Amino acid sequence: MPSIVSINSTITSTYNSYFGSYNQDETGSGSGIILKISDDEILIVTNNHVISDAKKIMVGFNGASEDDMVQATVKGTDSTRDLAVVLVKTKDVPKNILKNITAAEIGSSDDMQVGQMAIAIGNALGYGQSMTVGYISAKDRTVAVDEGTNMTLLQTDAAINPGNSGGALLNSDGQVIGINSAKYADTSVEGMGFAIPISDAISVINDLMDREVLTDDEKGYLGISGTNITESDQQQMPNIPVGIYVREVSEDGAAKDAGIMVGDIIVGIGDEEITTIKELSEKVNSYRVGTKITLKIKRNENGKYKEKKIKVTLKGKDTLNSISGSDSSSNSSQDNSSDSNNNGSNGNNGSQGNNGNSGNNGNNGNSGNNGSQGNSSEDDMQNFYNYFFGGSGN
Repeated sequence: MPSIVSINSTITSTYNSYFGSYNQDETGSGSGIILKISDDEILIVTNNHVISDAKKIMVGFNGASEDDMVQATVKGTDSTRDLAVVLVKTKDVPKNILKNITAAEIGSSDDMQVGQMAIAIGNALGYGQSMTVGYISAKDRTVAVDEGTNMTLLQTDAAINPGNSGGALLNSDGQVIGINSAKYADTSVEGMGFAIPISDAISVINDLMDREVLTDDEKGYLGISGTNITESDQQQMPNIPVGIYVREVSEDGAAKDAGIMVGDIIVGIGDEEITTIKELSEKVNSYRVGTKITLKIKRNENGKYKEKKIKVTLKGKDTLNSISGSDSSSNSSQDNSSDSNNNGSNGNNGSQGNNGNSGNNGNNGNSGNNGSQGNSSEDDMQNFYNYFFGGSGN
């Protein structure tokens, strides 16, 4: 299909042996969907986990050989919704290949009915483009993605294999109704594949397509470290809202200047809900230094959380130095979710991970936007009990 591409992502994994630790480059395979072709650029949507932490991304177009693969850069990511948009410069694509590709036609997942035909297309197992056919088995299926995080997905019995992640789920008219993801496939049961509904994803995709590609020095930063508060945390602390608990504030950072305090819980940027530190990081880093944004926070006042809107002028990464454990390459903090073993590309390399995904990176926690690694989630929970209840959480 001329609007489907293959994606090879190279990441560096660290391994430990009797002789010490060593680094090794590994390549994983995934798929993508062409959304826009202009004289300057080609925009492709895929799953975030296909390109997460990649130091090199190569895209293969329909009819192209491996030697004709073109390097891509990340334009925007949303890890919470597992979406990413990558950019290829049009001038880098050979003319004989360029004339054979088209942008995909977007359909409506909302209009699909259970029992209607579904076609999954992608780079299964890294062997090249292939197609499987099935039916929509269920809509609005809630799937546990990570600890405390759920996604609402389309379920299909069309086979979605490692390497298919980021590829298209089509209706019988050839329109995209979903973005396939092998990451969420249930390997213990046959005939259960999942896709991100396109009607839910399109607004996020449009935002990612509109983002500006920035260098680290151009990106804006808040200057905090934080910890995720999930719905499962609320079972132990019913009054605490879901969001990012601010653990530490840089002395010369943007958050400090705006009046953000330790103990505040960040729940949104503008009108957009934010629930994880990585999501906060990706959104804030998409703005330039000096950009003014409005943070939505909840602050504990006499035992009750009250919502406040605070205007923040973002600063550069040089304002992160006062946060413990911060370094020059990242400026975020502990993530309580359990996605740390699946940061590599979906599917098809030498280090097989969970649910058919390559477990290329054993990093603990997510690097994001505002500080240091932080403590383990067990330590965080103990600190929360001490902070809110004045005693032990045991």
